[in-house]
Amino acid sequence: MLIAQGCPSSITVGSETVACVDQLIYLRSTIDSNGKSKPKIRRRITIAESAMQQTYKSVWNAHIALSTKLRLYNTCILPIVLYASECWAPTKADVAHLDAFDQWCLRRLLGITWQDHITNIEVRERTGVPAVSETILSQRRLSMLGHVSRMPPSRDAYKANYQDIPSDWRRRPGRPRQS
Repeated sequence: MLIAQGCPSSITVGSETVACVDQLIYLRSTIDSNGKSKPKIRRRITIAESAMQQTYKSVWNAHIALSTKLRLYNTCILPIVLYASECWAPTKADVAHLDAFDQWCLRRLLGITWQDHITNIEVRERTGVPAVSETILSQRRLSMLGHVSRMPPSRDAYKANYQDIPSDWRRRPGRPRQS
């Protein structure tokens, strides 16, 4: 844990003393004081990479049908990477990092090395697996939006999603001012 800057070294809650930190792990997800998703994404990729390497000799390098390897990848590795991805706000660099990890995994499944000169598009065609970034954007976030939209209006998530926006509100025309 990193000690937070601009915060007292400890806080007393009741009779307990709690340290003030920049980053902590709660329910297997990283919570960062700056609110960015980069530490969360990097941690999930590191854990999934470790799982891939631990099972490399026994599963991914074995003489098993590609369809079986893909099913194992979709049930054992992807959930590790996509845990709590509904709440991420990834940047372009984060999305590129996720897709690069996904591509690395698929190349390991197919037994493709960097010397084989096979394009990423061809790897996707051989496996038929959509990119991780597409899964996050198209399936997981929409599923979360469905849950929030069905919540009772008294819940905080519903209130945050459906704030009162004036019906006559319009964005100012033209390019936004640079500050």
